[in-house]
Amino acid sequence: MSLPLKKCLRDVYFAVIDSLQGENIIKNCVTIAQNRLIVRPYLIDDQSYDFDLSKRNLLILGAGKATLSLTVGFLKVLDSYNSSNLHDSIGVKRGTIIVPFGSHVETQHHRLLDKYNIELFFGAKNNLPDQDSVDATQRLLNMVDESNEDANSDNHHSNLYLTFITGGASALLVAPKPPLTLGQKREITCQLMKAGFTINELNQVRRKLSLVKGGQLAKRILSKNVESQVVSLIASDVIGDPLSIIGSGPTYPPELHESTFEVVHRAFQKLSLPDGNSFISSLLENQSEERVSYHDRLHNVVILNNSLALKVAREKIEKLGFRLNDLGSCIQGEASKLGEKLAELIKSYDGKGAVCWIGGGETTVTIGSSSHGRGGRCQEMALKFLIETLPLNDQKIIMMAAGTDGQDGPTPVAGVIYQRKDLKPELSLEYVQEAALAHIESHSSYTFWSDHAPDSLLDTNGPTGVNVMDLYCVLRSA
Repeated sequence: MSLPLKKCLRDVYFAVIDSLQGENIIKNCVTIAQNRLIVRPYLIDDQSYDFDLSKRNLLILGAGKATLSLTVGFLKVLDSYNSSNLHDSIGVKRGTIIVPFGSHVETQHHRLLDKYNIELFFGAKNNLPDQDSVDATQRLLNMVDESNEDANSDNHHSNLYLTFITGGASALLVAPKPPLTLGQKREITCQLMKAGFTINELNQVRRKLSLVKGGQLAKRILSKNVESQVVSLIASDVIGDPLSIIGSGPTYPPELHESTFEVVHRAFQKLSLPDGNSFISSLLENQSEERVSYHDRLHNVVILNNSLALKVAREKIEKLGFRLNDLGSCIQGEASKLGEKLAELIKSYDGKGAVCWIGGGETTVTIGSSSHGRGGRCQEMALKFLIETLPLNDQKIIMMAAGTDGQDGPTPVAGVIYQRKDLKPELSLEYVQEAALAHIESHSSYTFWSDHAPDSLLDTNGPTGVNVMDLYCVLRSA
C-alpha cells in the first residue's frame, strides 16, 4: 500500500458515495418490461413486486436527501424503456418531490423531471423544517387529493403511487396538526435535540404532531380510492431500518409499543412550553393511533442502507491491503464517548501489518442550554479521538468520521479525515490539548477543525445525494 493514508480514506468515502447514487441503486433493483414495473430489492433475497402498468396511472412522490437521485435514476430506467418501445411507452401522470436546499440539480435532471411532469420543490435549510417545507408539502398533498378525485371518476384506470422516501424527509414533509404552528413544532424539535433525543425518539414525537408522518400520507392516498396502490422505495438513515422511523414513516402505519408511550411522555417532561400552549400538551398526551392495514395495496421496501455502504467501503479497503476489523452498522451513543472508544482500539493494538477498524451508524451530541457552539456529531467524535491519540504522535494513524449526506450538523462539511500532521505546525501539544478540550466542552468542533486543522475537514461541496447515516474508519499503516 503506497498511497498516502488521507488519499486512501478520501477514495473510500467517495467510492461509497458514487456506488450509492440513485442511478446505480435503481438500475439494480427496478426493471420495466412489457408494461410492467418489477422491483427486486437486492437487500432482501427471493422477494419481488410486480405491477401491471397497462391500466394504471403512474404517479411519483418523494421527499428526502436522496430522493432526487433515486427519482432521476428511475426516470432514466423509464426513459430507456420508452426509447425502445415507442408504441407502448409509459408516462408519468404527475409527480411531486421535495429535496433539501443546496441539492445539486443538473440540466439533464431538469429535462427528465419536466418531461415526466414532476414538480421539484426545495426546503429544510440546515436540516430544519421551514415554511418552504410546509408549502411544498401542501402542494404534494393537493396533488394526491386531485389525483384521487380523477381516479374516482375514471372507471378504466387506477393509480399506482411510486414513492421515494429517504433520510431528511422528516424536515421536508411538514404538515403540523392544527392549530400547531411551524414555529412551535421547530421549537419542540430543537429542545428535544438539545436534550439528547435520538433520531428514532425525535421521529416518534414528530409523528404525534403531524398530518403526514406515521403512515398518514399512505392513509390519505389509499383511503380516498380503494383501487389505488402505493409502493414506497426507501433509503434508510436509521439503525436497524425501522420503517416507522425512517423519514418519520409517512407511508408506514406504525404499531404502538410501550417505548412510544415512554418517549412521548419523556418529551412532554423535557419540553419548556409557554403558557397558552396547552393544545400541544394535548397532542402529545393523546396516545390513540389507529393501526390501519391496507393488505396488498401498500408495499414498503428498503432498497438502500448503511450496511450496503459498509460493504462497498470494506471491499475498497481490502483491495488496499488492510486487514479488516468490522465494527458493524449499529454504532450509536454519545459522539465523544465513541471517539474515545475508537482511540482505545488503536492504543491497545500491538499487532503488525496494515490494519483497519470500520463501522457505521449515527451518534448523538447532547447540548446544554447554554451552549451555542458550531459543530457536528462526526467532527466531535473525531475531536475526542484526536485528544486521546495526540500523545502517541503517530503519523501512521488516520481516522475518518463522516456523514454520507455531505453535511455534519449545521456545518458545510461531511465530517473529518484526521491525521496528526494535519495540525498546524506552530501549535504546541499542550495548546492543542487545551483547545480541543474547550471545544468539546462548548460543542464547537467545527470551529476547532477550521482554526487548527482545516486540512482534516471533508468537504463534498454540498449534499451528496446519499443519506445512509455515517461512516467511521481508523487506519494504521504497516
